Amino acid sequence: MQSEYDSAATIYDTILFPFLQPIRKAVARELLTFKGKKLLDLCCGTGNQLKYLASQGYTDLHGLDLSKPMLEIGQKSHTPIHWYEENAAQTSFENATFDVITSTLALHEKDRVVQEAILAETYRILKDNGTLLLVDFILDNKSSWLAHKAIPIVERMAGLEHFTNFKSFRTARGLVGLIDPEQFQERESNRMLFRGIVLIRYQKM
Repeated sequence: MQSEYDSAATIYDTILFPFLQPIRKAVARELLTFKGKKLLDLCCGTGNQLKYLASQGYTDLHGLDLSKPMLEIGQKSHTPIHWYEENAAQTSFENATFDVITSTLALHEKDRVVQEAILAETYRILKDNGTLLLVDFILDNKSSWLAHKAIPIVERMAGLEHFTNFKSFRTARGLVGLIDPEQFQERESNRMLFRGIVLIRYQKM
């Protein structure tokens, strides 16, 4: 799957920008009170979320991804962002490094073992009472019929492994079934894009 992201790096932004830009704006609005805090975007891709946050006055921004081609595109913007080519499940950061950690549409495409490893690492490097903001798909009785139809089609187009992990994520109730409430307590939840995507803000316990 990683090689697929490397290959798609040059067209990733062009294809997904119209879909992802409303999400970027929603994340920025959700984090307005954290503009001066140390923020890490896990699985940041080309860094568009971070670049948008920077344009809105956010500082001390950090982005981590395994894909070197994706990160190289992000670095071309010359935006004051710190970039890390690392595995989100095993980073080089010290314990309790970040005030805020975000991740957008990254967990659903990974298998359960990797999802849990990423969240364990997130817990380790997030400060006590720190904020975790996750964005991912949700398909339930509150989601529109269009979301139920369109999202699986898009996920299937992303490849068999990707689609298999998406189906498992959905069967396991998405973020609700993945997050340990003893580690992260939900503070706010908002839906968008035909109620098929959820933004959930958690606090580290």
